[in-house]
Amino acid sequence: MIVTAPNQKSDHSSRGFVDAVAPLYTKQFKVPVGPPLAKLSVAVIPPRNYGFSASEKWKEDPKQLILKWRIHGSAGGGSEEEAGHDSKSQKAQDLTGGKAWQYIQHMFQEAIPKLPLCRAAGTVVLLPGWGEAKETLLGYALDFANHGYRVVLVDLRGQGQSSGDYVTYGLIEHRDISQVITALYQRGVVVGKLALVGVSEGATIALDAAAADDRIDAVVAIAPFVKLKTAIRATANQFMPHISKAVSEEELSHAVVIAGHRVGMNLADANPITRVSRIQAPVLYIAGGKDEIAPADDVKRLASKTPNARFVKIPRYPHIGLYFGVAKVAPPALEALAKTMGLSPDSTCLAAPPPKDANYALPFTVTLTDSD
Repeated sequence: MIVTAPNQKSDHSSRGFVDAVAPLYTKQFKVPVGPPLAKLSVAVIPPRNYGFSASEKWKEDPKQLILKWRIHGSAGGGSEEEAGHDSKSQKAQDLTGGKAWQYIQHMFQEAIPKLPLCRAAGTVVLLPGWGEAKETLLGYALDFANHGYRVVLVDLRGQGQSSGDYVTYGLIEHRDISQVITALYQRGVVVGKLALVGVSEGATIALDAAAADDRIDAVVAIAPFVKLKTAIRATANQFMPHISKAVSEEELSHAVVIAGHRVGMNLADANPITRVSRIQAPVLYIAGGKDEIAPADDVKRLASKTPNARFVKIPRYPHIGLYFGVAKVAPPALEALAKTMGLSPDSTCLAAPPPKDANYALPFTVTLTDSD
């Protein structure tokens, strides 16, 4: 389980969502990387006014963190509340399963191409965490695109729609990302300066890539793990507690060694703290106050070893909250990107309401309990 490609055991339950949001992309393609050989799935979201909004709310009894984001366009530029209750949105809510995703896909196919394209301030490459498809970061992608950046979403090797037999937590993947960057330049995708934004394992990979590739102008590392064993143990405690309790520290250490032998690498080297001193680009580190997979103290230690770094801690946020907490996490990320990459030269375009015939809505809500 430590090194097997996560998508080899996928139940494909998210396929409907992946297909439904595909009309948001102006380009989709595969990039060959390696060795070992794999093909990474890449998608591009251009800067537009998508009508993106995000919010967070805490409930004390029981303790819950409610994270929401949505994109919407309504006839006449109506309010978010009006868009959420128009006939099309209601129709989508009345459908279930695959039919609902098919309806959303059709709605986007009709509406999204009608939104004016805006000039980009720069290019942001988004890297998801272990086992996650690139669409997990759609909220961040839309928020960044709504602020004038061309966004590139990447499925890491062995994840989402990318191929690859195993994962190495950055040891191979950081070279994959450099090859993706080369392909982006060759295809004319990169506009202005280039930034990497990663979450969890994606953040660790972004740091390793920036340490080796001087084409990267800025990094935002959201909850990068420092110690692989800590990340594995904390993940197991959350999602497989009974199995985790049965595995001793000695057995876990032995398992990591065996996993490393299977891929011909020492997985103990999957620790960016030995490499971040080589990063010349500015790095923003963002950590969650309740994150046990990437503890805030560990992330702060990474920042202390990075020449040009800033550290932000978000109290009470667990690891999974940082995936979807766009309302809290994106503002400091956008501030950091603006300092290095500048603001969009097309602010009027980004502020323009959608055309009256571009009518669409996609709400998204995650509720985390205190135990999460």
